[in-house]
Amino acid sequence: AAVKGSADLIVLGSHRHSAVVRFFLGSVAAQVALQAPCPVLVVRGAGTGLRRVAVGVDGSRNSTQAAAWLGRLPLPADCEGRLVSVPSNLQQIAHAHVLLTPPLTPETIPLDEWQRQRAANCLRELAAPLLKSGKCVATEIRSGDAAEVLQAVATDEGIDLLVAGSNDHNALEHLLVGSVSQQVLRHAPCSVLVVRGACAA
Repeated sequence: AAVKGSADLIVLGSHRHSAVVRFFLGSVAAQVALQAPCPVLVVRGAGTGLRRVAVGVDGSRNSTQAAAWLGRLPLPADCEGRLVSVPSNLQQIAHAHVLLTPPLTPETIPLDEWQRQRAANCLRELAAPLLKSGKCVATEIRSGDAAEVLQAVATDEGIDLLVAGSNDHNALEHLLVGSVSQQVLRHAPCSVLVVRGACAA
């Protein structure tokens, strides 16, 4: 139907009856998100409006375009946007004490610190146009499994909508990027918007 009607967005409804219901609806949504020609929104909750929106950012093209979608959403004036970066394997890297040395970096620096610097730079770049457009945006860097961190952010901070990028160009991208959005679709306590890279422009 989305292909035939040239849809810009697919919307699926959900009720929080149980974790089992959420899981199976999430699995349907995950399949739709992988095959749809446009972004997919799974709506959960009582429809109290958008007060807080969070976007998962990992520096990839997909997450960058997901953040750009936040800028195009007609959010309420008092809605707070949050860009959350979860550098890959940050906890493991921190314990490994791996160093990057010249010429890879201007000076010797621990790999976990380099990861954090890259994440901070990425967040600043993505937040700048959102702030310029008048949106209220905060940024943060967390460590851990990306899907679990995003779900924790949604729960701990009362997020109404999680935005994640996804792309199915190849099996590797599906494994590294798509799996995060699929886990979030299945388990997040709030509404989830999955923005596919090819359709985000």
